[in-house]
Amino acid sequence: MDHLPASATVPTPLKFHGRIVGTPGELTNAKDIHRYFEALANASPRARYWTIGKAEEGRDMVVLAIADSATIANLDKYKGDIAALTDPRKTSEADAKRCRTGHRSSMRRSARGTW
Repeated sequence: MDHLPASATVPTPLKFHGRIVGTPGELTNAKDIHRYFEALANASPRARYWTIGKAEEGRDMVVLAIADSATIANLDKYKGDIAALTDPRKTSEADAKRCRTGHRSSMRRSARGTW
C-alpha cells in the first residue's frame, strides 16, 4: 500500500514518529512501535491494544486488533474461540467449526517490533 486514508484523529506513522518507518538506515525501537499502536487504539474505536505477556528480553508482547466496530465489540468472544481451538482434546469438531466461521478480523503481534 503506498498511502493511508486521511484521518483527522488517527495519526499516520510519519506524523507520530516524525519519519517513515522502515526507511533504509533508520531503525524503530519496539518501544516506539508499541507507543504508536497505543496511540492508534486511543484515537480510534476500531482499534484495541493490549499486552499479552513478556518476551525473554523482558519487553512487553503486545497485540493491536483493528477491525470494524462489531468485531471489536465481540473481541473477547473471538479471543475465547481462538483459545478453544488451541486444544482439540477439549473442543468438539462441531464447536471448532463454529469457532472458525464468521471471523473477519486480523491481528498482528509484535514481541520485538519486527514484522
